[in-house]
Amino acid sequence: MFEQTVMRISLRLLTIPTMLIGVVCAAAWVDAGEQAAAVSAPRDRQEAARAIDRFIDDKLSQKKIEPLPITGDEQFVRRIYLDVVGRIPTLVEARAFLDSKESGKRARLIESLLQSAGHVSHQFNFWADILRVKEHDGGISRAFYINWIKDSLASNKAYDQFVRELVTASGSGWQRGNGAVGYYFRDRGMPLDNMANTLRIFAGTRVACAQCHDHPHDRWTRRQMFEMAAFTANLTTDNTDELFKAIYQVEKATTDEELRHLSQVVRNTYHRDRVLGTSDGTIQLPADYQYPDAKPGEKIAAHAIFGPAGLPASESPADYRDRFGDWLTSPENPRFTSVIANRLWRRVMGRGLIEPVDDLRDDTKATHPELLEYLTQLMKDLRYDMRAYMLVLYNTQTYQRSVDPEEPDEGESNYFRGRLLTRMTAEQAWDSLMTLVVPEVDTRESGLNSSVIYYGGRPVLVGKEDMHTRFDKVKTHTVDQHWEFVVSELKAMKDDLQSQLDAERAAPNNVKPIYNFEVRASELGAPAAPGHFLRTFGQSNREFIEGGSKASNVTQFMPMFNGLVESQLLQNPESVLMQHLASKDSPSEKCDIAFLSILSRLPTDEERAMIAATSPTDDSWRQQDVVWALLNSQEFLFVE
Repeated sequence: MFEQTVMRISLRLLTIPTMLIGVVCAAAWVDAGEQAAAVSAPRDRQEAARAIDRFIDDKLSQKKIEPLPITGDEQFVRRIYLDVVGRIPTLVEARAFLDSKESGKRARLIESLLQSAGHVSHQFNFWADILRVKEHDGGISRAFYINWIKDSLASNKAYDQFVRELVTASGSGWQRGNGAVGYYFRDRGMPLDNMANTLRIFAGTRVACAQCHDHPHDRWTRRQMFEMAAFTANLTTDNTDELFKAIYQVEKATTDEELRHLSQVVRNTYHRDRVLGTSDGTIQLPADYQYPDAKPGEKIAAHAIFGPAGLPASESPADYRDRFGDWLTSPENPRFTSVIANRLWRRVMGRGLIEPVDDLRDDTKATHPELLEYLTQLMKDLRYDMRAYMLVLYNTQTYQRSVDPEEPDEGESNYFRGRLLTRMTAEQAWDSLMTLVVPEVDTRESGLNSSVIYYGGRPVLVGKEDMHTRFDKVKTHTVDQHWEFVVSELKAMKDDLQSQLDAERAAPNNVKPIYNFEVRASELGAPAAPGHFLRTFGQSNREFIEGGSKASNVTQFMPMFNGLVESQLLQNPESVLMQHLASKDSPSEKCDIAFLSILSRLPTDEERAMIAATSPTDDSWRQQDVVWALLNSQEFLFVE
């Protein structure tokens, strides 16, 4: 027994140095004016992919750099699953692809994954990080915003329409189909911040410091900042009508603390949180305005900071946000299309043609200017179909090349001669582990997104009635009806909580709660609580645009060494991976299953020999050791 313990520890220690490393070093041309016309057909999209490769190959030839070879199927299948759906492939998925001898199987897999629920989940994490999406804001649910983003991605809404709906949304978020108003709630009461974030995200232009003074490193002035803010000014995200005030007065008079609190939640959720008003295209300069081009307190008109020249002519008092939406998403806007083309290029290829992707200046130079121009036109020709655009990129040889063993110096480029080695995001790591724990992980729901009512620290009334239905009930309530609703809702919440507790006491080891946390990251509350696996591995706190981190840190050892991996995988006979291992008797077959499930490849002869030499003879210990070692290897946490 002592020898088995020593061997078990020695196998596990084999991977510790790889965790300590932290950051691993890695790392014929067409006319740019020619349009990528008619790229809707599969053959034309393949031609667009070949055109992109010609741009890359031409640059590599100019730089006298040799491109790396195309990656093998084992590396490709793991890479494409992590990049497109945000998790490793399952054992069945990996085997199906690797065993297939059909030509064109890569292109078919790419198209299938881009149409999957897993892609929607992965894309939601991407946009939630950019848009700083939070599950709650000031204690008020933002599930309507989360669901609107997911629905937009699931329906493959055109990018220009997606953006236009965000910047022109009005009304209540709980009115069906109106969840885009969450974009304005994210910067409640801060119109200048909201405009600065909008221009940075969608036009790649940083003007935030021009809120207080002329930009010290770019040409934007403080006046221009206010001229842009005028497009969305004169709005309010707080509704304080007579009903809102009357409910508040009743709350002050009640002595029941539970009823008062619930009434406040209902009042703020359904009656206060609304985008109201019409922007007239003017804004008043602050009293501390310090430049000679205007006077402090002067009212100035909306004006775009760069082309297209002018705005749609209109004599009607239409909401100026409509004009702003037209300007921002116009194909003639010199930055709108190129920013998303470059942003998605970086998402697929690992590095933008321009870095950073959201800080364009007049003197900014792309590593491949003609290619960026081509990609910009391609996005327009695809009518801002993000899936179709990424399908083209994933089908390029540029994407499918092997990992570059040499990481370029900071500020330098490898000119896409090969894939840059990257570490998984927190969401990719979590979702990959969940793939090994539960079946059908892409379609597994937590039950939280539609409930969003908490009582006693637990979600209640899950699946009983969604929040949109509740909004339809309460939106026209009188004060008396509001109070009747609050009383009945509180009773229902208490009854539901008690039912949960009774069920758990009756069968604590057998009854699962009606909500669960063994789901993909997109189904969990965001951001996760401090100390959660996702936050430990770098999930953004959603306070800053793209605030996530892939950096390693010491605290990541615990969930991988003896936390989540131990409790939900190694000691969980119901986990998908342990079920697969238990289905085989041969140690060799078990070894194959572990490697294919975790690394999407079979073990090498050297690895088989090492496992045979260092593993204990007890089969259950052997398989746990192998799984533990593979999950704690750098190969698992990195995307090759």
